[in-house]
Amino acid sequence: ERPTRSMQVSEYASWWRDRGKGALLYLKDWHLTAEFPDFNAYTPPAIFSPDWLNEWYDHKRAGSDDVTARDYRFAYIGPAG
Repeated sequence: ERPTRSMQVSEYASWWRDRGKGALLYLKDWHLTAEFPDFNAYTPPAIFSPDWLNEWYDHKRAGSDDVTARDYRFAYIGPAG
């Protein structure tokens, strides 16, 4: 298993912009839709609809300001390699 570390998205963007030699990093498990609910970044393919598990999490989170509430919508971002 590879080591992991937590960082802000802005830190990762800076690493990506300025990266030279060294380990490749990728951003994983970013709950983009929880942090930016007005940005429609996630639409499940028809074969996976209805998205009942995330609908349950959306209902659980409704009325809460807790952006750390979990869901199963993740963004994975990184350079080729």
